[in-house]
Amino acid sequence: MVFILVSLKKEIDFFLDMLKDLEKKRSSGFVCYQGTLHEKEVIVIRTGMGKKEIDPELLRSSRFVISTGFCGALVPELKTGDVVLSTEVVYGDAEYTSKIYRDERIKELIPEKTDVEITAVSDLLKMFIKKIRNKDISTYSGRTITVEKAIKRSKEKAQLHSATGAIAVDMEDYFRLKLAQKINTHFLSVRSVLDEVQDEIPSFKSRFKIGSELYSLLRNISSARVSIALSLEKILPSLPNL
Repeated sequence: MVFILVSLKKEIDFFLDMLKDLEKKRSSGFVCYQGTLHEKEVIVIRTGMGKKEIDPELLRSSRFVISTGFCGALVPELKTGDVVLSTEVVYGDAEYTSKIYRDERIKELIPEKTDVEITAVSDLLKMFIKKIRNKDISTYSGRTITVEKAIKRSKEKAQLHSATGAIAVDMEDYFRLKLAQKINTHFLSVRSVLDEVQDEIPSFKSRFKIGSELYSLLRNISSARVSIALSLEKILPSLPNL
């Protein structure tokens, strides 16, 4: 059984369309989608954004836990629709990120929790990358960082990379990895870039106004969703029957 954790349905819609015998249900307070693809039984759990308390019993039958969804690029090489496979996940809490954003002189300040390295599937990463690239999707691997709040400013993205060496940022992977470790199962993060380093994410705290930044971000969504679907479709047959 392969469990796929995703924050929002729009991130996984195209992949769900590939599943056979798709069923939607609710389990432990989460919306789940169950189906098969390439003779692999798959359960997709929609968790919502950020840190969520997920009952480990919900995943007890899993052989693999795959975290997927959109991510933000922290390096200029990453473009919208590119796929990122994490080799290491670190966590930066609000205090940590505030510190590096305030002081641009900080060039290297790795979060204390750097011992969380994805080693269980490290031998498979090269094979996964090759499989995805055969779909003509640009694929990268490296350290990624999980933060508490969305990174909206390009200046903050660049500073986060400078301090941590991470190539992409998300809001869930660290917590999902810890959950997989808790139940002693394999973990893989497969994400697609939504916003590039130079992209500014608009804020809607005041009056809702659609600007050029929002239009650009909305155009990016379709490309990122396609990359997620194609990547997962290529990876599933390659997962060993552990």
